[in-house]
Amino acid sequence: MMLHRGWYQAAFLRDLSPGLNEVRIGDLPLAVIVEGDKVRAFDAVCPHRGANLCRGGQWLGDAVRCPFHGLRIALGKGAATGDFVASEWPCLYIGGLVFVRQPDSEDRGLTDRLAQLDATTWFVPGFAIDMAAPAELMIENAFDALHFDVVHGIGNRPRLTRCDDASGAPAVVGEFVVPASPWQQSGGGMRALAVPYRATAYSPTMVISDMGGERPYTVLTATVPTGPRHCTIRLSLMIPGAADGSAPDPAACRYLLDGSRRGLAEDRVIWEAIADDPPFRPVAGDAQVEAFRAFCVAMRP
Repeated sequence: MMLHRGWYQAAFLRDLSPGLNEVRIGDLPLAVIVEGDKVRAFDAVCPHRGANLCRGGQWLGDAVRCPFHGLRIALGKGAATGDFVASEWPCLYIGGLVFVRQPDSEDRGLTDRLAQLDATTWFVPGFAIDMAAPAELMIENAFDALHFDVVHGIGNRPRLTRCDDASGAPAVVGEFVVPASPWQQSGGGMRALAVPYRATAYSPTMVISDMGGERPYTVLTATVPTGPRHCTIRLSLMIPGAADGSAPDPAACRYLLDGSRRGLAEDRVIWEAIADDPPFRPVAGDAQVEAFRAFCVAMRP
């Protein structure tokens, strides 16, 4: 299974235990080590004979004892000459979310963006669901202007304009017309509100979507391929706190997460029925989808 270069959300921290954990990015097993407030990630394939270091391996602090032949496999740089070494992956742990990046790929501004969000919002780790559809298709959806009114019933067909991030991450901006709701309330008795929208893809499998208006919030959607037409989707929120600086209302967080689940359920009907090797004959309005697909091609190994 081909993996794009770039970032993946490997896990929610709540799903990991202290010490040695196995996570999978496509077919590749990684050893994720949780030690206090530190999280690190390494190749989990033993360089001696290919055993999975997480299946019975013993974590030794700076090494793992392989469960197959008992050899000491050093973790990352600093190993003694002649040691077998498990290569380290760049790893980012923030707000209860754990991200890994292939060692030969670029950051593309994700670290700075998450640090900015961490300084101004509360991270709300959300949910994970499995989907019988390609991992990149989930992220492409954020750039697909033509589907929002048809599939999700918003009140307009948004015009999405390209405005790539300074780091080179592809981004679009537009405006959604959405019904007044317990979150996006209408103070003037209006039945619908115009809400600014921005989506930035930091890899072919990760997009951060900003919803503006009087009550802005941010959605992080990340996918990991689990098969040729299967993936796991992880979705989380970043929400401003209350006026006094306290955490956002749990009921409001549940409302937004439930809305995201409904949106994915609406998409599932389409995604899981798309033909194998589907055609793509662009029409007016598909320019941003074309740009995202070109980004995905550029991120192939």
